[in-house]
Amino acid sequence: MIRRGIACALVALHLAACSSGEAPAGPSAGTQAEVRAIQQVLEDPTVLSALTEVDEAIRDDRPALAADLIARGVVPETERQIRTLETLSIDTPEGRRFRTQAIRLHRDRLRALNLMQAAFVRGTGHEDDAWMDAIHADSEAQVALVHFEEELARIAPLPENTTNELEQRGLAPTPSREVPLEEPLDDTPGQPNPSAAEPIVIAPE
Repeated sequence: MIRRGIACALVALHLAACSSGEAPAGPSAGTQAEVRAIQQVLEDPTVLSALTEVDEAIRDDRPALAADLIARGVVPETERQIRTLETLSIDTPEGRRFRTQAIRLHRDRLRALNLMQAAFVRGTGHEDDAWMDAIHADSEAQVALVHFEEELARIAPLPENTTNELEQRGLAPTPSREVPLEEPLDDTPGQPNPSAAEPIVIAPE
């Protein structure tokens, strides 16, 4: 009877501990700070602006301009973004894992961008296997980055007026800079556009 009483008491204590309502510990403050620093690198306005310019050139059926913007703007800015991630001061295992993932995803995006740039230079854009491979690679890279950024946001939402975590880790944000084009663009109405080419059409499968 005594043993049974002790056993019942131990079971009761175990159940009380399990039902105490204590939630599992979340990411540490250090991990959250490192995640915010990674987020700030990912949201670099210079890179985002360069990508927007490429999207606009594609939308305006200007593949030559898109190729130039990728080669002279997006690619070097993405490479700089990767170098920034590599030199970011990270101490926690979770932070190192997120940094490694961010670098890998950006290298995947860089490969896709190089494929797109090469396709634009060749003037492809119709039923071309290389062009379709570039489109699919870029789409997959973008989707993976979006999911990764959503994961980071769940761990440490980045407020609009947050303290710059990069400065605390020895990396000041790089100021914006314009990417010069090799030739001035002539957008005069009625004049042929030297950067324009045939419209980019992706045939349905």
